[in-house]
Amino acid sequence: MTNQPISAPEVASGPVRYSARAIIAAVVGVHAVYGAYWADRLVPTVVELALARDPSQVPVLAAIWPVWTRVLGIAGLEPLLAGRALSIVCATLAILTMFRLLRGFAGDRVVAAGACLLFVAFPPITASWALATPHALSALLVTALLALSLAEQSRGRFIMAGVSAVLLSALHPLGLILTALALVPAAAMPTAGRGIKWRVMAGGFLVLGLGAMLSGVLRPPADIDVSNLGQTGFVAAILLPYVLIWTVLVLSAASLRSAAVRAQLGTGGCAASLAAMIGVPAWAVGAGGLLAPGEVLTSFAYVLPLAVIGAVPLAIWVRFVMPTVKSLAAWILFPVIMYSGFWLALGPVGLDRFPYAFRTEAPAPGIVP
Repeated sequence: MTNQPISAPEVASGPVRYSARAIIAAVVGVHAVYGAYWADRLVPTVVELALARDPSQVPVLAAIWPVWTRVLGIAGLEPLLAGRALSIVCATLAILTMFRLLRGFAGDRVVAAGACLLFVAFPPITASWALATPHALSALLVTALLALSLAEQSRGRFIMAGVSAVLLSALHPLGLILTALALVPAAAMPTAGRGIKWRVMAGGFLVLGLGAMLSGVLRPPADIDVSNLGQTGFVAAILLPYVLIWTVLVLSAASLRSAAVRAQLGTGGCAASLAAMIGVPAWAVGAGGLLAPGEVLTSFAYVLPLAVIGAVPLAIWVRFVMPTVKSLAAWILFPVIMYSGFWLALGPVGLDRFPYAFRTEAPAPGIVP
């Protein structure tokens, strides 16, 4: 899609390029270090052990697993650690893919890098993406679908999006619903003729997903290791741990009132961001009715890329509009809201519970403490 920048065209100056690179490098670095820490410290989950013994339970993983474990086996890693390494690689690719997407979607490198900060704001998600489970690979496929559907259109991209959609649908019992949600931002874009095929594809996967769940064909698996994390209800599992996401999305929706933000994103970009904002709470409500509270906590690992798309209007407002605001109250209130949201996100988790101490009493097999 084509956007009209607020200021100069996005032929980025040296300082802008270096600032964007520094931010995205910090995001990738923090995520890699944090992910490696959890990969080293978390005790193996039942699901991880089951997949390590029999990866054919997830056909997509079964195709990747033998080659990946053989390659990393040369470096002396056991299959479980090789699986966790694969997850960290997938998560890193998801971050870089999102940054590349947002450079064009938002029309500014710093905005793109700033929105990607959400990838490292939530310890439960970072820990989930370090497990040898389909969490990180699912997030990568969701990001790929967003990138392919929101980029300039071509037959090749549409075919690649179709392949990614099929892979995501086969990767997880809720993959059909995830696929539909990942296609909603593109389907919401009003550009004449552009969104029709994405609407048809999103609607088709949504109908298939709902039909499969209602008929009982697809039932979400019970991961007993993430069902007893002390997150015993909707508030403790969804609202408080991810209060920063809800805060960002509310402020981002309010940012769309700014004419400068709307001009930067364009009509299509505004529609796509709004659709992403709606998709995140839709997932929370739907997953909350299907999964155990602890599983809902980690299921946000799948839809975080949608939250990043939804955060773009706020990132644009901070980058271009906030410097022109002359209200002292606004300069005081905005950092207080964001800082409070960050600590509310960390506080309910508790240092004695996941992801800080839960499943860390003993190192994973083969790891020297």
